[in-house]
Amino acid sequence: MNELFSIYTLLIMGVCLSCSTMSRAAWCASRNSTHLYVMGAALFYLADCLLVFMEGSFGYGSGAQASPFGIPHPVERTLISAGVLSCVWQVICEYVDVQGRAARVLPGAVYAAACLLIAFCLPASPGAQMAFYSLRLVFLVCAAVFTTYKYAALQSASRKKGMRCMAWLLVLTLVLVAANLAENAVSILLMRPLVPNPGGEPLPFVSEHSVSENVIVFFFAIYSMRGARRSISARYGATPQTSINDVAAMQLDRSFPRFAQRYQLTSREQDALRLLLQGLDNQNIASALCVAPGTVKSHLNRIYAKTGVKTRQELKELFWSS
Repeated sequence: MNELFSIYTLLIMGVCLSCSTMSRAAWCASRNSTHLYVMGAALFYLADCLLVFMEGSFGYGSGAQASPFGIPHPVERTLISAGVLSCVWQVICEYVDVQGRAARVLPGAVYAAACLLIAFCLPASPGAQMAFYSLRLVFLVCAAVFTTYKYAALQSASRKKGMRCMAWLLVLTLVLVAANLAENAVSILLMRPLVPNPGGEPLPFVSEHSVSENVIVFFFAIYSMRGARRSISARYGATPQTSINDVAAMQLDRSFPRFAQRYQLTSREQDALRLLLQGLDNQNIASALCVAPGTVKSHLNRIYAKTGVKTRQELKELFWSS
């Protein structure tokens, strides 16, 4: 059983390592900070799995847990899980355009303080253990509620349309969180007190090897790797002056509403920008929009002024890195 447990842990670690590597490559290609935050979350969870692997395979810290219902390595686990969730929170803030430093930092700090409070101020018990390992799920639920609130508060129809296509991801997250919470409750509150291990103590509970939590991590790692691959492909296909490929066109459709709202582009400016990003020159843009080339030049000059760039190439690079 220990061998299977170790293989299972190594598999999750391999997925996290692959995700962090691809996210780093995507950041190098696009300079999109979201990929850096994804890389950070993957590396923090990799450290979490490494801690579990050391405990299971080498007995690291096995004698430090006085009670079977205690929390082994509470400081390390708090810092690692706070790192994972803080990186996830940064991704959400990037997606819904939250810029305030306090709003970005405070949730992770509150989570870490609550974990340490439970670990060091409450007596070892199933309830305390359940609360400690469920705080991360509460964090995810709060993040989902915040994202829904930001969606409802949006005034831009195009921005809402861009967020609406991600609704399935939000629903799936909540389903997996509910499954994780149920699994924690069964493991800690029902099964552990009833099933003794060979030493006569209740079976140890390892939150990092909760199946539903690993499903969450595995799914989002694969989803993030797909996004990283799209960013790399889009950058490769769209930055040159030639026409963009199918992957770049998909990325263009997903990123365009947010970019247009961020820089307050008018509808005609958006039309001109979209054609420019598809590789058309001013003459062909003018023909597509049924306007004079001078009008196209005026639209592009206003876009340059709003975005703070000076050339067509700089505008393309700004878009694909946003």
